Amino acid sequence: MIYSVKSGSLPFGMILNYDGEIIGSARQFGTVAKPGLTTFENKVVTWDGSLPGDTTFDRSYKFTVEARDRFNYTAIEREFTLDVVDLNKTQYTDIYMRPMLEPVQRKYYSDFVSNPEVFTPNKIYRPGDPTFGIQKHLDMLVYAGVEATTMNKFVAAAARSGSGCAATLSRSKEGLFPHKLSP
Repeated sequence: MIYSVKSGSLPFGMILNYDGEIIGSARQFGTVAKPGLTTFENKVVTWDGSLPGDTTFDRSYKFTVEARDRFNYTAIEREFTLDVVDLNKTQYTDIYMRPMLEPVQRKYYSDFVSNPEVFTPNKIYRPGDPTFGIQKHLDMLVYAGVEATTMNKFVAAAARSGSGCAATLSRSKEGLFPHKLSP
């Protein structure tokens, strides 16, 4: 089956994948390039789609999905409603570390994660989802769910509430790895 949105829309930051999975997450705070839950335009205001216009404060999204067989013989449409609950006005983020690999090493990593003999495609959870599927970059999660703030405030808070351990990173034939932890 092939799925597509025929009418309506999902929240900014979310898409319907061709296999029926909803990918992404609703953006709480937006930018000009990537709108969030609230967008402002110099046009008519809408309140959850009840009036026409581009300015929205939507938290309820209605959309119609078509499921069609790959030969285009049969199709069915169903309407769905997705409600976004924004319980907190604080913006959170994750902090990742990425090694600065040489181009040859980046190519080696890309070839490795793309090799179907190593990672069987039908065993990959949500392969088209950048959050769960095959990762294009070698990233390591350092801090999860921290309040988004300036770098200066983050470094100061991390220094105050750190665990008291320091990790020394060193190179080996296998790449970058934690070498020594000291209290």
